[in-house]
Amino acid sequence: MQLWTHHSGSFRPDRLDLRVEPEKGFNWLYQAPGFRYREVAPKLWDLVGTNQLLWCCTLRGVFSRGEEDVGLVEWEIAAPPARVLAFIRTGVWDDLVMSRGDRWDELFVRDAPRQGDPGIRALVAVPLPAGCAVCHGPLAARDGR
Repeated sequence: MQLWTHHSGSFRPDRLDLRVEPEKGFNWLYQAPGFRYREVAPKLWDLVGTNQLLWCCTLRGVFSRGEEDVGLVEWEIAAPPARVLAFIRTGVWDDLVMSRGDRWDELFVRDAPRQGDPGIRALVAVPLPAGCAVCHGPLAARDGR
């Protein structure tokens, strides 16, 4: 399955020795009223069985960087089906994180989307097999820069 993920230029999702450190990521470090990532992420990791995963778009072009996200690059991943841990509804996840809802029963999509869906993300286990990731270079900002 073709998927797309976006990371800083120094992060290589195709490294065979990749170790994801979610506690060093922006969402873990960010604090604001109602922002519950530190609370809900560990529950998600328990449900999928690991925190060693990449968040991937199921459709190319739905993710764009903000001005603050300088240096993001786009990776296309040919994900072996066995490496896809789950498909989730982006809106439900956002509601969980932003304290707008608590509908864990609506988070997971039972079957892989037949074609890309802007509202569905794939959680892909790492490390990935060698050769399954291709870098497409810097991601354009929302304003096209």
